[in-house]
Amino acid sequence: MTTATSRAMNTSPSEGIPLYLRIGMSLRTRINHGEWPEDATLPSFESLAKEYGVSLNTIRGAIQLLVNEGFVTSSRGVGTKVLARPIHHSHLRSSISDPLELAEHVSIEIIESQEVSHLPTNLQEHYLGCESYRKITKTHSIGQLHFAWLEIYVDKQCYNKFPKNAERHSKISKLLRNTRQAQIQSSREELTVVSATPELSSALNYPLTAPIVQLRRWRMNPNGQVLYACIASYRSDHFVWDVTRVENSQAHFDEHIIPKISKSKS
Repeated sequence: MTTATSRAMNTSPSEGIPLYLRIGMSLRTRINHGEWPEDATLPSFESLAKEYGVSLNTIRGAIQLLVNEGFVTSSRGVGTKVLARPIHHSHLRSSISDPLELAEHVSIEIIESQEVSHLPTNLQEHYLGCESYRKITKTHSIGQLHFAWLEIYVDKQCYNKFPKNAERHSKISKLLRNTRQAQIQSSREELTVVSATPELSSALNYPLTAPIVQLRRWRMNPNGQVLYACIASYRSDHFVWDVTRVENSQAHFDEHIIPKISKSKS
């Protein structure tokens, strides 16, 4: 971590997040990115305090947070050792970036499933709605860690064509693609960073107001009606976005969903 980054950690607006939590999140991210592999020893408390520009007590609090989460073990004379990287980016990469498939180690928990008459205000925008939707609220997890909270709205007529309970082990986008009832003409995705609300903080076991990566997604039929809309919220310390564009591909769930970038005239 650069000196500039360390100063930013110490002086930038924290939106109410205690400093030890912010540094703990930073260290957790560095472990997940493989900077310190399993069984590696982290720098001393003194070195970390100097790097981040904070007190030893702040570093002690951050390390204790990682100890409590099972990321590291720490003791006098031995130092702070990485127990394991609990999540590998290959699992996150496919589960987040692939609209169809979950990684092998990712599980789905359905929190709520109910019929609703329309899309919520934050997903309506200028789009045409269907007569009714199935709202599915769920989490995606690896082990005991919930890294994603999703609220999905799918056209009820399409949902009724899904195999029974299929949403408990398959992505809705995949089920929608495999449904003849669904004719998808266009898609849109919007990626933003927001602060964790009390609901997201509780659902993802994540500090209140900490950064959340939020993805809004729409899929429309040829009539312009929204067959599928989603708000997906991800812990920012467990987020990977990796999409490869395939030229000349006609598959809808491929290059089609990525915004085209117009080339400037030379």
